[in-house]
Amino acid sequence: MAELDQTAVVGSYGALQLSYLPQALNIEGEKTQQIEEQVAAELKRLQILLDPQVSVAVIKVESKPVVVGGDVRTPQVLEEIRPFTLQEVLMLSGGPQGDSGNSVVVTRANPNGGVVSYDLQLSKVMAGTDPGSNIQIKPGDSIQVLSGQRVFVAGAVKSPGAFDLKGDQRLTIANLMALTGGWQPDSDPTKAVIVRQNPGGQRQVIPVNLRKIMDRKEHDVALEANDLLYVPGDRGKTVGLAVVKGVGTAALWATGYLIVR
Repeated sequence: MAELDQTAVVGSYGALQLSYLPQALNIEGEKTQQIEEQVAAELKRLQILLDPQVSVAVIKVESKPVVVGGDVRTPQVLEEIRPFTLQEVLMLSGGPQGDSGNSVVVTRANPNGGVVSYDLQLSKVMAGTDPGSNIQIKPGDSIQVLSGQRVFVAGAVKSPGAFDLKGDQRLTIANLMALTGGWQPDSDPTKAVIVRQNPGGQRQVIPVNLRKIMDRKEHDVALEANDLLYVPGDRGKTVGLAVVKGVGTAALWATGYLIVR
């Protein structure tokens, strides 16, 4: 029937509005046959037609792209032509890099015009067994796999530098001393400090006695991402930080030590 033949644009949230139906139909994720059946059922329910035969065809797809970036092997822009899970989108982008962190952030617009972000554990997403983590991706979503986090060691240790935290791995002071080869003979390990940035932006300086920790006379301390362990030397308060990257100058001013680059 020519008067019932229409071309319609489906919005981002799957609403199909036809002039002869009082309410929009929700067709998000449906195939053309399912849409045909839904329109036919409404025509019959409203007694517009007794035995409607409905044909639906997709003329053009103009879905919003899905942006995938960060620490994935193939950052790209995907056209979502069918519903994807987060795991599927990441696999289509080659999966996460081997040294990526354990966080993936999904950012999307909400119907109120605002933006909402989901910070999810990458390991749970890739396992695909937790529906709360492996969420459905919508057109217009932006997905970022965050880089691996690090802890830093500076001062009178044999191998200062930055050390990666992979996945859910946690490093303790004893682990870190093994990675650095221990402190220098001219150091004072009893006066070491951890410099930590709190969520509120305040910097915290935590004294630690490395000698007692390594002798098992004090409990080992677990380090957090972006922590800086500083070991002072006996011969002065000067430390070279050329090999330590990503730590602001102010991070060590809090310890009272002069930074020489």
